[in-house]
Amino acid sequence: MDKNRLSDIIKNAAKVNISYSATLLNLSKDYLKELNNAVSKDVSNFDNEDASEHKSENKPENNDSPMRAPLIVAGRKGEVANASIAVNNTLGMSGTVSLIINGDFAEASVEPEPKSLSLEAGESAIVRILVDIDDSLEVNKNYSGSMIIPELGVKVAEFIVRRLPDDNKVKSKKTKRKPTKSSKKAK
Repeated sequence: MDKNRLSDIIKNAAKVNISYSATLLNLSKDYLKELNNAVSKDVSNFDNEDASEHKSENKPENNDSPMRAPLIVAGRKGEVANASIAVNNTLGMSGTVSLIINGDFAEASVEPEPKSLSLEAGESAIVRILVDIDDSLEVNKNYSGSMIIPELGVKVAEFIVRRLPDDNKVKSKKTKRKPTKSSKKAK
């Protein structure tokens, strides 16, 4: 492979990575803005009601905020796949809330880390979604889920769990290709 072609490949890969990072940053900013609006709206409607009454009236699934692209949590068998999000307390109140994962993931283990948050007003925390990728998940099938804060009736994030093909299958596809007569002459 000549140096110019290698240089072009590296430049193109760098452009793709920069574009991806910029898009991810913009989506994250929009997501956090919408989360802030949703949490502020739910808290303003909370008039010292019993938490269970509030939860039944404002279910996370009925959130009026626009749909955002879900997080992708993907990995190969034997890996612990994860995705992270930032949770900001913009309520002006302190407290502890729990995080719950909803979804049908066959028998795979899907957990939030941490399982509860104690945030002072204005504080932020990073929350991860951890998935043990195993045989219970089908290869290349999407499993939808969401993380909610039941005390506030707020959906924090939507995500998709996906098991990627094993490495040996990917490598075997690459090695099956054989050089043709015309490519031998070009050398």
